[in-house]
This record gives sequence, C-alpha cells and structure tokens, in this order.
Amino acid sequence: MKPRLTTRDLVSIAIFAVIFFVVFYACGMIGFAGPAFMFVGWILGILLGGIILMLSVARVPKIGTMTITGLLVGLGMSPGLTIWMIPAGIVLGFLSDIITNAGRSTRLTMSRAMLGYAVFELWMIVPLIPMLVNTDEYYAMITEQMGADYSNKMRELFTPGLVAGWAVIVFLLGLAGGWLGIKVGRKHFQRAGLTK
Repeated sequence: MKPRLTTRDLVSIAIFAVIFFVVFYACGMIGFAGPAFMFVGWILGILLGGIILMLSVARVPKIGTMTITGLLVGLGMSPGLTIWMIPAGIVLGFLSDIITNAGRSTRLTMSRAMLGYAVFELWMIVPLIPMLVNTDEYYAMITEQMGADYSNKMRELFTPGLVAGWAVIVFLLGLAGGWLGIKVGRKHFQRAGLTK
C-alpha cells in the first residue's frame, strides 16, 4: 500500500502543475502565428510537459499526484478553452494515477510512467471538440477574437479526420515526452525506485 499524500506532497504537486501550465501556455502562444503553428506549440508543450510531470511523479510517486495535477490544469485552462477541461483533467489524471501506480509494488516503472503521461496528455483533444459539435458558434467566436482570415484557415485545417489523427499523435508524443522526462530526471527516478 502506497503512503497517502502529505501537505508537503500537495505543495510539490501544485508547484509542478503551475510550471506545467505556464510552459504549456507559453508554447501555445506560437499558435498566434497561424493555425498550423498551433501544432508546433502543442508538440513543444507535450515534450517539455513530459519533463515537468515526470519529475512531479518521481518526487511524489503516489496515487493522487496526477489527479490533482489534472484538476489544477483543468481549472487553469477552462476559462480560455472550455469548462469540460475540468472533468477531463480529473478523469485523465485519475487514469494516469491508476496506470502509473498499478500493481502492489511501491516502485515506479518506466513503461507505466510513460503510459500514464501519454493518457494524461489526451486532455489536449477536449478543447478541439467544440470545433466539431458547435462548429458555427465556435468559429464565430474565433472570427471575433482573431479575425475572419485566421478563422477560415483554422476551419479548413481542423477537419474531423485531422482531429482523430491528432489524438493518436498526441498519445505517441505523450509516450515520447514521458521517455524524455525520465531520461532528463533519471536521478530523481532512481531515488524513487524506478524499474524498467
């Protein structure tokens, strides 16, 4: 049985979640250069986010780490994206916790940590759903915020097929980001008892 979260653990989780949010937000700003550049920012955010959240998991290798991170990220992202970011963050964070901390062993494994992060990163698909279910309303808002040219280019780019393909790519990038995070923070994972 893994120990419960302490106050110190909660502070650590919150710090890593805030760093993750800030880095992801900063990477997302690349998208202002044009709709296609959104993918550049997202890819960079997923890879850098892997370093940040893998360090968080190594620092606090307990159930609840990713659920709380998902809640905080959802709260931070929902005002600019969609309210559905909050439940998505909690659910995907919880699934990530279950995967990362699966089994009776108190030791982390590289494969579970990477898979847990890849599942967590699927929250990135949630902001794209309004493009498909409330298309006209969504793009009217984009036109108001970014202009008709940006909105039209975005509408042409984000087809249902592209969104579905992007979900697969996000998962694969999540695995890569998790692997990168483990490599960068190997000393921390070794202290946490990482196994292969």
